[in-house]
Amino acid sequence: MLLRAKMHQLNISNEDANLCNIWKYVNNSVLIFSPEVNLKFSANLIYHIYMQVVFTGGRTQPGTTKPDEGERHPYSIIDCEPTREVILPSVIYIQKILRRRPFLIKNLENVMRRFLQSLELFEENERKKLAIFTALAFSQKLSGLPPETVFQPLLKDNLVSKGIVLSFITDFFKVYLVDNSLDDLISILKRGKMEENLLEFFPSAKRSAEGFSEHFA
Repeated sequence: MLLRAKMHQLNISNEDANLCNIWKYVNNSVLIFSPEVNLKFSANLIYHIYMQVVFTGGRTQPGTTKPDEGERHPYSIIDCEPTREVILPSVIYIQKILRRRPFLIKNLENVMRRFLQSLELFEENERKKLAIFTALAFSQKLSGLPPETVFQPLLKDNLVSKGIVLSFITDFFKVYLVDNSLDDLISILKRGKMEENLLEFFPSAKRSAEGFSEHFA
């Protein structure tokens, strides 16, 4: 009944049913649906856990990006196929949630910042899925992900030196440019204060105009 009520409240259609099952996993993780709890407080706490379930299938362990042991949601972004078509429904679903709970936008930003700062903890194909999600989030104009939220956390020396950031941003560019123009991409980079600093995504050995041209040729 709880899941059905939440689906009705959020006006979520049958084609989103698999993603809606996330609510069951959230409810198993924390019991804060009692009516005596302040609605706004509980919603914030629920959504913080909910975002972790959307991405990793469960509540993540402290200091890691891996879910706690126990039942996991089978339709998480990390466990799906690394394709635009498969990940897009998750972006649209989150968009529906945010339209009805705009005060929860900050939670999405916080979770994404945490994941992007910890990319080395993900497997290569998992990082690709995060890049696809991020590109689609910008393409769909998903609230809660201003460009600086994505680009600035990536500029960690250890992530850049290992080539992790360059791989992530390359996948991001490829997916974003499927539905958007180069001018749109430049606009995002400007808002993220990265238009003139793209070489910062490159390891030091490749940080040159020649290295840039060779990589994106």
